[in-house]
Amino acid sequence: MRATGKLTDVRVRTAAAGTHGDGGGLYLIVKQGTAGLTRSWLFRYSVGGRSHWMGLGVYPDVTLARVREKAQDARRALSEGIDPLQHKRDQRAALRQRHTKQALTFAVCINRPKRVTQLTLLSLEPRHYPRGAAIEQEVHPGLPVSLR
Repeated sequence: MRATGKLTDVRVRTAAAGTHGDGGGLYLIVKQGTAGLTRSWLFRYSVGGRSHWMGLGVYPDVTLARVREKAQDARRALSEGIDPLQHKRDQRAALRQRHTKQALTFAVCINRPKRVTQLTLLSLEPRHYPRGAAIEQEVHPGLPVSLR
């Protein structure tokens, strides 16, 4: 195993633009941004002969100690045969799916209970729509046919 812990908190805070390795696949990427220097943590690893870079956060939101824990967790997942980046994507997708509303399909709309008003029935009458009765029966067969 390669030596880890090459960076210190002071070095992280004062690092110049470029790539700075901490060891064990953990890197601090310092780039010039519009608001000054930005510092991002990346973890580099290989799965199946392909190299991957996984973002671990932005300094100072994610401290050096915390990013080392995250990198260690990723190494542990790799040793168990789990791709940490794919695992992260799967968790994010599951969270997104849990928090999104169910899409309304035509079948869902016609099968949910509705409050039928006189205005609804009037809008389906032949004087407003040439096929009023037919539409009324197609949309919801249980509605009464009200033709004049």
